[in-house]
Amino acid sequence: MSRPARSLEVLRTAMGGKLLRYGAASVVNVVVAQMVLAWAFGVLHWTARASAVLAAVVAAGPAYVLARSWVWGRSGRSHLVKEVLPFWGMALLGLALTTWVAGVAEAASAGLTESRLGQTLILMAAVFAISGVVWAVRFFVLNGILFAERAPRRPVELEVPAVPEW
Repeated sequence: MSRPARSLEVLRTAMGGKLLRYGAASVVNVVVAQMVLAWAFGVLHWTARASAVLAAVVAAGPAYVLARSWVWGRSGRSHLVKEVLPFWGMALLGLALTTWVAGVAEAASAGLTESRLGQTLILMAAVFAISGVVWAVRFFVLNGILFAERAPRRPVELEVPAVPEW
């Protein structure tokens, strides 16, 4: 079987379907975050770090809802300890990494160009790149731990000793 044919077969699996849906949901997240980042940094002239924080906060809500409901098919109330807190914990770790990269990109871009548009594009590229790394890590954590398929519990079968016949 050719490599493209094998890739298509992987996408037809349950994991492949989740990965495709997660990727599509992430496109929404990235577009929202990049638009907010460009607006805050390029138009409002906020710092790169403040712009990255705003972008992450604005995009995180839709990201959670899409991941939980569409990618992993969960409905009903979210479980605070098992779903909400771990998701937001990962979001905060991603935010810390993204904010650090944004600061580095801002400093580097200032040395490369005086154009605010050029600096904005460099910042957006850097945040996009680190977001890709965070995206991959987050998928495997969400899929393997947070929204993992759990086998239904089977009732414990007790062995009752046979009653001797007299």
